[in-house]
Amino acid sequence: MGHRRNSTIKSPMQGRKSKRYMQDRKLFIYQMLGNRCVHCSESDKRVLQIDHKYSDGNKERNLSRSQLYKKVENSTHRYQLLCANCNWRKRSKDFKVQSRNNILWRTKVKLFSAGIISITIIIIGVYHAT
Repeated sequence: MGHRRNSTIKSPMQGRKSKRYMQDRKLFIYQMLGNRCVHCSESDKRVLQIDHKYSDGNKERNLSRSQLYKKVENSTHRYQLLCANCNWRKRSKDFKVQSRNNILWRTKVKLFSAGIISITIIIIGVYHAT
């Protein structure tokens, strides 16, 4: 019986090529997005991050880096580059807005439910009174 080579083992050179490929791809994506933070113009690649303009990144949390880069290439208008500081500031602001919107929504739901209950009680009361 002959020796079968395990196809899942990569040579060290393959790993280097793929790492270099991903680095080049990242730089290409950064170039597409302007190579700078859109808020403060920071251009240090070590601190730049791809940001979802509409704060809908939670939908893409499980994507691989390669899949994310493909999405960015296909719809650059949805993404922007932010430095780490500006991204944290935006994230903090978005969290406050989302929390506030969630509280408003819950309040509206409770008020609506209370209104329905009040109307039901009034109708039942009127029905029993007659």
